[in-house]
Amino acid sequence: MKIGGVQKALLDLLCEISSQYDVTLYLLNRVGEYLDKVPKNVTIIGGDSAYKYFGMSQAESKNSKKDHFFRSILAIIAKVFGRKIASLLINIFSKKIPGEFDCAISYLHDPGTHLLYGGCNDFVISKISAKKKIAFLHCDYENSGSNCKINNKLYSKFNYIAPCSEGCKKSFLRVLPHLESRTKTVINCHNFEEIISLSNENTIIYEKQYVNIIIVARLSPEKGISRALYALYYALERKANVKLHIVGGGGQKEALIKTCAELNLSDNVSFYGEQTNPYRYIKNADFMFIPSFHEAAPLVIDEALCLGVPILSTETTSSDDMILQRNCGWVCKNEQDDINTTLYNIVSNRNEISKVRGMISSRISCNNNTAINMLSQIID
Repeated sequence: MKIGGVQKALLDLLCEISSQYDVTLYLLNRVGEYLDKVPKNVTIIGGDSAYKYFGMSQAESKNSKKDHFFRSILAIIAKVFGRKIASLLINIFSKKIPGEFDCAISYLHDPGTHLLYGGCNDFVISKISAKKKIAFLHCDYENSGSNCKINNKLYSKFNYIAPCSEGCKKSFLRVLPHLESRTKTVINCHNFEEIISLSNENTIIYEKQYVNIIIVARLSPEKGISRALYALYYALERKANVKLHIVGGGGQKEALIKTCAELNLSDNVSFYGEQTNPYRYIKNADFMFIPSFHEAAPLVIDEALCLGVPILSTETTSSDDMILQRNCGWVCKNEQDDINTTLYNIVSNRNEISKVRGMISSRISCNNNTAINMLSQIID
């Protein structure tokens, strides 16, 4: 339950359904900042089997010599021979969960063949007895690296697959069309009341002479943050008054700061690091920017929209149904030249930004009724 999009979506889902269902949360690795926020009527178990190594980073394993040794061995096996072999070894040393459940949900998808991460699908199939088994899908299955033989075989064993958007569903079915009858979209839940409340706590006030753009993302290559910097450079070269505000931590931070210095952007870019309350940064931004190479259904889209902030996104799996079909922002081609020109055109037209922002409140429903109805249809 560390800070992350899938973990936050799970937390918000638990808050919605814990009074309706008797819920047991099994965590492969029982750690994370969100752990204390799980509703008290949810039973939390897990973290005591070899499956914990799927949810443990190499850095975290160093807290225990035993964990560091076993995780290192398993990571090498996964890298050389594939995750399937590592999973088989982990299975041998892991017991089944006692009892039978009405429904077992695997909430985290698996990555590519040679990474020691995920493990939830295999755990639900191998170690839980349940009348119905559901695998949630939070990725662009076709382009994120998840499309591989071991993952495809596992999904065929579930009663239902639940992609988090229509775009994610289409991506999945292009790979596995024979699973169409079992694939049902279940959109993510959000704690809208908390988002609005937190946005009003020590809200960031931006300089009004600039168009202020917000990015909230992990600073990793697939998020395309460097492309945003080059687009900002393009706009500034054409005398646009614009500043970029980046909330998030990650391994690319130093490289991005270096790029800012090389492009002479340091006065127009602010890095705030990882924040427990990103909403106070989002609220007064003119628009949010998602320059990713690929995305599933980013939580930040609905989080920004519930605060009335429009979205500019590259063309990704869910950009059409989450942005264009709701008329709440702009989508550009997923290549640098179009990112440059689209961003420049938007920041050069404040009236367009105000127009889109003014229409958002009448188009966005800040409740989880649709998400819960979608889930109920496949659980009940």
